[in-house]
Amino acid sequence: MTMQDVIIQSAPADQTTAPALVLLFHGVGANAQSLVPLGEHVATMHPGSWVVSVRAPLPSDLGPGWQWFSVRGVTSENRASRVSQALPAFANAVAQWQRRSGAKVGSTTLLGFSQGAIMALAATQLVAPIAGRVVALSGRLPSPPTRVHAGQSIHLVHGQNDAMVPAAESVQAHQQLRALRTTASARLTLDLIPGQGHGVDARTLAVIDKHLNPTGHDTEPQSVALLHLSSGPSEALTLQLANQTVDLSAVTPQALARRCWPTGPATALQLEAAIEAVEIAIEQAGLHHARRSTLAVSAALAGLLHPRFAADLPASRDAVEAQFNQLLTTTALPADEHIQGPATAALLLLRELVHHLGFDWVARQA
Repeated sequence: MTMQDVIIQSAPADQTTAPALVLLFHGVGANAQSLVPLGEHVATMHPGSWVVSVRAPLPSDLGPGWQWFSVRGVTSENRASRVSQALPAFANAVAQWQRRSGAKVGSTTLLGFSQGAIMALAATQLVAPIAGRVVALSGRLPSPPTRVHAGQSIHLVHGQNDAMVPAAESVQAHQQLRALRTTASARLTLDLIPGQGHGVDARTLAVIDKHLNPTGHDTEPQSVALLHLSSGPSEALTLQLANQTVDLSAVTPQALARRCWPTGPATALQLEAAIEAVEIAIEQAGLHHARRSTLAVSAALAGLLHPRFAADLPASRDAVEAQFNQLLTTTALPADEHIQGPATAALLLLRELVHHLGFDWVARQA
């Protein structure tokens, strides 16, 4: 934390809950003012949160501006050591703003561009996480990753025409991180923006809005949506929103279970395959994140849930996430009650829809 950091927005003094904190980190040769327009956009979407643009500590050795590490003579072989040397100062800056704002690690977002994104991604490899979410714009991992922290979200955003940091860097990072993910509570996404170079445009802002959950600029005019599973042999699954009805029959709980874990309890890799299938179905349906209240589930779908989970309905977004994490814990249930087949898939489906489409609650259909 330096006197040159820019506080774009601070939480109200009378706020009774711990605030969220969004820290922005600029690229090499820039300064804290460079990301103020982006920070102002974030602040507008997140009233009540701290939003701060952080200045790198070292003068740029390529001209005006500042840097976390020198890029003069940087190569793929020496980049990792330079980032490693800069990482303690980066983590210290995050910790100082957390202390000043009162924000917890889980409610801290690191939003970095270019070199700022490199530092934010490098921070995900610390033994103890320093933020609950990282949004990396036009960045790269300085070296192959070794871990993905449970509960941490990492969102990679890159212009496909970036000539300074090729988009292939984010593609590779996404692949490497997904290979390391051992729990579905870690969120990993990749957004490639066609035609965009090394910069930020309106499409980038839309992607950032989507990932800075739960606040987004879209609002669903009808607060209750219905997820309906037919009880007949056709296994049709539809999602009825305010202004559209979409067919999700490719990812019914029965179809997911048959495809991903036809026998026995689901393994971590099989759960990952099912999560990817649901994410693809959501994307192909053209659905996007918005502020929505309740996802109502039909009786046929609720009947697939394990009784211990179904009894908790209506359940908040956090409760659904906690139930899903409990499912991943092999000791959560007695040996003869391990959740298998469509019951696992039904909870996974609800969890993915709640997360990606912005529902606050899951309830039984009235």
